[in-house]
Amino acid sequence: MSNITEALDERLACLVALEEVAADGVKFTSGAPGPDERKDVNDILLNATKDMLGAKPDLEAFTYGPEQGCETFRKELASFLSQQYGDDVSSSNLMVTAGATQGLHLVLSILSESSAPILVEDPTYFLGLRIFQKDLEREVIPVSADEIGMDLDDLDKKLVSLKRPPKSDSVQDRYWAVIYLMTAFSNPSGLLYSPGKCERLSQLARKHDVLVVVDDVYNLLWYPSSTPSGKPCKAPPRLVSFDKQSDPDYGRGHVISVGTFSKYLAPGIRLGWLEAPDEILSKLYNSGLSNSGGSFNHYMSRLVTKALQSGSVTQHLASVRLQYKNRMDKMCDLLEKHLLEGCSYRKPEGGFYLWLQFPANIDTFEFAQFSAERYGVIFIPGVLASPSEECRNCARLSISAIDEAKIEVGVKELCMAFKDYIMM
Repeated sequence: MSNITEALDERLACLVALEEVAADGVKFTSGAPGPDERKDVNDILLNATKDMLGAKPDLEAFTYGPEQGCETFRKELASFLSQQYGDDVSSSNLMVTAGATQGLHLVLSILSESSAPILVEDPTYFLGLRIFQKDLEREVIPVSADEIGMDLDDLDKKLVSLKRPPKSDSVQDRYWAVIYLMTAFSNPSGLLYSPGKCERLSQLARKHDVLVVVDDVYNLLWYPSSTPSGKPCKAPPRLVSFDKQSDPDYGRGHVISVGTFSKYLAPGIRLGWLEAPDEILSKLYNSGLSNSGGSFNHYMSRLVTKALQSGSVTQHLASVRLQYKNRMDKMCDLLEKHLLEGCSYRKPEGGFYLWLQFPANIDTFEFAQFSAERYGVIFIPGVLASPSEECRNCARLSISAIDEAKIEVGVKELCMAFKDYIMM
């Protein structure tokens, strides 16, 4: 295990201990919906269960299910996603997973060589780093990022500098390198990629014949607003929609989208999907793992089909978007009032996370310990999300599982903690 992996494990263990210290305080650490949202999901799934297992029970739900996933579910999901994105999503390009993490692990295991390096934004999803480095034993290569996302010039240079291994019969269909990122409301920094940046990223993937795995788990959590025309906004486009088969340089397909219901229904249902062209997707649902077990969550996909058909998922999603927007507005208003000079942040347009930057001399891992122990406020220190161990002066604050009243208490206490910390 690398020194970086060991350091990450130690810091995560410390963070868990700090959450125990701040158990009765304010936690800005969650990456999942909170108790208020879960109450609504209980009603949605209870009604769906009555519909599925009532007078005419769906006994098909108790089988293994087809490897790609229930066709009825995939059609309902495609219709739902098409409506949310304002773009055509085909059911033939969808595959059922047991959530985004399982889907990510499956993609990397099946579609890329065991020696394939993984290029990531710096900062990136910190638990993703553990999957890449600890579980899959891959080399992780950080690519610099700024307020508009990954530096694509830096990405291009690093791909050029890597030595592509010679092809062999055993790995000829696998990708020699992988790019992992989030293009919408990313974890931890809340960034949103422009269409132009997405277009260039897709072109770079083709140029270097690499696979881009996009964690599209927050895309549907855009904050409600109106366009100048008065029409409601849609979710930002998926990177996979820029990898068009009609393009002359399309190649074999180079983008796969990882989706999940965890961020707006519940992580406990373990239901997600992959979206990719059939050239890519067929390798996954024809894998030995899929052949042995069938659909990765057949029962729950049949259940959520009922919820999608009733419209309750769409209604719930609209409701949580507004809740998250109000919470983020509250947090930003309070930071404007109480944050000390020298600190800064970017207000996100969706998702769970705000990326807070303290002065360059501040170590937020050390400050997190001070804040938890003295003020009962805990957050994610930026160094956990940085494969280069930079971002030491940054912090990730989450609004996903905390109401506006606690946000007010927590932000005020956090700012007071920082004032005391710099006086030490």
